[in-house]
Amino acid sequence: MIKVSGLLFLFFAGGIALAQTPPPNPLFDQDAVQQINLTFQRADWFQELTNNYTPNDSGVTYVQASFSWGSYQFAPVGVSFTGTNSYNDAATNKVPFRIKLDAFVSGQQISGVSTVVLNNAWDDPSFVREKPYYEFAASAGLATPRSNFAALYINGEYWGLYILDEAVDRNFLTNHFGSGNDTDNLYKGHLSADGTQAATFAYLGSDPTAYAAIWEKETNTDANDWTDLMALCRLIDQTPASNLKQALDPVMDVNSVLTALALDNVTANLDSYAGAGENFYIYLDPTTNLWEWIPWNPALAFGAYSDGLTVQQLRELAIEWTVDSIASAFAGTTGAPPGGFTPPGGTPPANPMTRPLAEKLWQVPEYAQQYRTIYQNLLNQFQPSSVVARMAALQTLISPYVAQDTQDLVTQQQFYQSMTRDIALSASSTTFPTAGGFPGGTTGAASTTIPGLQPFVSDRVLSLNAQLSGGTALRAITSPGSLLFAAVANGANPAPQTVALTLSDATQVSTDSVATSDAWLTATVGSGTSPDTITVSVSTSGLTAGTYTGSVMIPVANTVNNPAVIPVTFVVTQVPSVVVSPASLTFISLGSGPPTGPGPGGGPGGGPGGGPGSLPGSSQTFQVTSTGGPASFFTTISAPNCSSAFSTNPSTGTTPTSISVTANTILASDCTGTITVWATGLASASVNVTITSLQLPTGSIRE
Repeated sequence: MIKVSGLLFLFFAGGIALAQTPPPNPLFDQDAVQQINLTFQRADWFQELTNNYTPNDSGVTYVQASFSWGSYQFAPVGVSFTGTNSYNDAATNKVPFRIKLDAFVSGQQISGVSTVVLNNAWDDPSFVREKPYYEFAASAGLATPRSNFAALYINGEYWGLYILDEAVDRNFLTNHFGSGNDTDNLYKGHLSADGTQAATFAYLGSDPTAYAAIWEKETNTDANDWTDLMALCRLIDQTPASNLKQALDPVMDVNSVLTALALDNVTANLDSYAGAGENFYIYLDPTTNLWEWIPWNPALAFGAYSDGLTVQQLRELAIEWTVDSIASAFAGTTGAPPGGFTPPGGTPPANPMTRPLAEKLWQVPEYAQQYRTIYQNLLNQFQPSSVVARMAALQTLISPYVAQDTQDLVTQQQFYQSMTRDIALSASSTTFPTAGGFPGGTTGAASTTIPGLQPFVSDRVLSLNAQLSGGTALRAITSPGSLLFAAVANGANPAPQTVALTLSDATQVSTDSVATSDAWLTATVGSGTSPDTITVSVSTSGLTAGTYTGSVMIPVANTVNNPAVIPVTFVVTQVPSVVVSPASLTFISLGSGPPTGPGPGGGPGGGPGGGPGSLPGSSQTFQVTSTGGPASFFTTISAPNCSSAFSTNPSTGTTPTSISVTANTILASDCTGTITVWATGLASASVNVTITSLQLPTGSIRE
């Protein structure tokens, strides 16, 4: 097991009724990759689990196995497959598992936890969306499943890296609400099997079977009594907004609901109540006699599930968004996003499903103000630097296990690039809600785009701050985002370059003014209305050899990035030359994994492989241009101690262009090298490349 120090998010969410702090548990107390060993007696265990699989863990039939983690040895325990799309759409045998320690032997547990879920990070190439979300939820006062990571071994074989979550069951209720508070009804909201209904709190009449299609009763299942849930749905669905506060306050902890809605919106977690209408629990706390909200399965938070929106629309999601915000635009169309929940090739329901709980709460002035206060408190702590640093630290922790995961659902390159760039994933099936549900608004397409975490978080916060201050979420977009010029001192000026300017919602605004930072830099607008073209020019007059940096600023009213800024680099040389920018690139290679040797209980080794880790497939780019106009070029690489460690693409071409540099191999020590760009009749230019070998803490195997 590798351990690193956790980074805590501290919230002061005024008015929140805090859940009880759960007692310590060694599975979750520290950031760690816990090694879990399962041993099945039957050779056909995978087929047996497949035969037993049921969506939404309804009527689970467990298969017996032996369980080992550190000094904990349990036999038998119950194992089942779990999940819906994460199970159906897994392209390998790395499907999610549910492990119930006390399924066959009463009392088997680890410090009060008897059931855990191993999630496969389906459609999250970063692997680090879920745990930070849960940390935010817990810090905001919600009763929240605890989360960590697990390296799963099955019958001595490394099966893969998983996200390890505490299950929401009776033990969870005891841990988070107090001893003796596990006696009342716990319900899980989910989609119906055909994807046409969701747990919206719509009142469906007095027949419990109507609710059983979209709600899972998790406790007191022998007593088929759904009257409390039906009464709650009737109250929410049929009470006018003008009377809602008086009716709802005595029966529901509205703080917990508003907090969950705010957190899902901040993180653009649309695979939730406001979007898909699923992945949450409600529990009737017997101490307060109030319904409490419990979040669940935020694996597609931070924009990984779109409800038909584009990545840019997800970044600028309105603060009070529900799926009804877009349902009318898609009503009556095949493949409409949730709100109609149309399976591929199907016909949408006549009336889009509403989200009466959220929509009515926001119509009550007191609740609306309470929501905004909670939202602002959350956003005050949701700083891009701390959020991204937390995610990066978790990626460093799990990287050696990802490197050895032969059944992973994404490539190594996608994992390492997921922090900084959008990742296109190929859909492995058309099972609902893959079609129509993912970023880009595609319906039944063969691929989906998962937002890069760093730019997504930064842009989301920028948009939310503007919305909370009464502004708009519109963004001015420039393409390309920066410019590089080159010329010989006292020589001819390089050709002007153009930048396309658009608004994120494609509306038209005035762009009739532009400013520049330096005398050598000028810019002019085209039509004066977006979308527009900005022409940028530079002059060598009065400049000696050197590198000059400046910017073009375009005022665009009512946008969050007003003015739009285009960085400009102008390299002036003494002689005709090739010019590159930047002049250096740095990569990080994971130099050592966890220790090898006996694992917990004498099982497999302490980690997957135990050898050097790496960041294979990581790519960065640099720009190349030349003085005097376009020139044919080729590249060479000099790296005496690591000649195959990185490569360029393209290696030949014509300036100006961009060249991608890719780290290729696993490295156990530092590597330095130089990429030189050559062109006939021009002085060459070089880019220094450094690959730093990061020696991860070896930690200790948890005993």
